Amino acid sequence: MLVACGLHWPEPPRAAWMVFFFLAAAFATLLFSGLATKLFPGEAEPLDPAGSSELRDGYAALRKARGWGIYLLLASMVVTFGALAVMMAMGMERVATYVGGIDGSLIGIGGAAFGVSMDNRRMRIRRRLDELCGEARDG
Repeated sequence: MLVACGLHWPEPPRAAWMVFFFLAAAFATLLFSGLATKLFPGEAEPLDPAGSSELRDGYAALRKARGWGIYLLLASMVVTFGALAVMMAMGMERVATYVGGIDGSLIGIGGAAFGVSMDNRRMRIRRRLDELCGEARDG
């Protein structure tokens, strides 16, 4: 990405600023991805009084799915920003406009779908926890 931009550095100052902006966005996303992965273990994972392995497995699967989902979303952002920087450096502003709009929309929709999916999984685990705690009280 850096080599391609360096080989085709644009002459007009406006395009050069756009290349710099997209490169900075790509590297900022990379830096943020390291921070994002460290924050995942911080969410509380309450268990029932019996310490159900079903809940432990559910939490582990949720953590794994969230980790992969965040990784894929951030990786797609880095690739998009990098591609936009290269396109701008090569003078393909019009193509970069379409690619940025389409990719940005797809990443946004994917992020929303991912968030809803993870929330649904978390709520299923929570319902099961409530059922197990109810059984422990009633039993």
